[in-house]
Amino acid sequence: VDSRAQNISADDGTYGYYAALKYEIAKDFFVRTSYENAVRIPTAVQYFGDGNLIIRNLLLAPEKSSNLNLGINLRMNAPITWGIDVSGFYREQQDLIQLVSAGDGDIPQYQNQKGVETIGIESEAFVYPIRSIRLSGNVTRLSQKITELNTINLAQVGIVGAPNPNVPDFFINSQLEYINSSFNKLGHGLRVYLQYRFIDTFNHILVGGDFNPDNWVPSQKALSAGLTYTFTKQNISVSANAFNLTDVYLYDNYNLPRPGRNFNLKIQFSIDERFNN
Repeated sequence: VDSRAQNISADDGTYGYYAALKYEIAKDFFVRTSYENAVRIPTAVQYFGDGNLIIRNLLLAPEKSSNLNLGINLRMNAPITWGIDVSGFYREQQDLIQLVSAGDGDIPQYQNQKGVETIGIESEAFVYPIRSIRLSGNVTRLSQKITELNTINLAQVGIVGAPNPNVPDFFINSQLEYINSSFNKLGHGLRVYLQYRFIDTFNHILVGGDFNPDNWVPSQKALSAGLTYTFTKQNISVSANAFNLTDVYLYDNYNLPRPGRNFNLKIQFSIDERFNN
């Protein structure tokens, strides 16, 4: 038996800081801003892999970023209850940690991307047209570009300014909910929802100036629905969900297919501390 061990050690130091400011214009209307200089240490799986589908990378460096955020929040309670939150963000990231596959059939590993710049805007909103109905959603548009190459990529000059892979740049989530509050008199509760998600096309590998459709994940539209019935006094809830109702092709961020139409049933029981008294 050939048994080998390699001792690797590193000693370094860094720091991060965060500052935020909020100004309340009115009772339910405020603006905010924040700045953060952050450092993220790689996790154990990112360093050592998972022993199966991800190989180790002992040369990973900590991820550093400078983040600026600006936002506005408004809520109204008459004549109906509604609210909206809009925020913009800018990030400069050094040694961004991301899962990378070198090619078809290769086992992926976490690697550092030397320089990445992200700018975007996101908005969330909700409204109660009537007491039992809640409509909510969020929209995000962002651009994440490569600004600095790793040493091993210096020959790929065309990559500078290209979109960073596996990051959707436009997506929408929306949900319609029905919540029956009259059941509370019986100690029961009912929630029914319908959910729609849209993800625009994005590249799943590094791309240069030439367009190749094989390098891009197609746009996706997913519709799901479900209900939850809660027996409050018994601390029991029963949930039934149906995902991808239209049975369309869906993919994760690495162009791997997700399940088609599928269903699940979940029964959840919680133990109340009062039972122990």
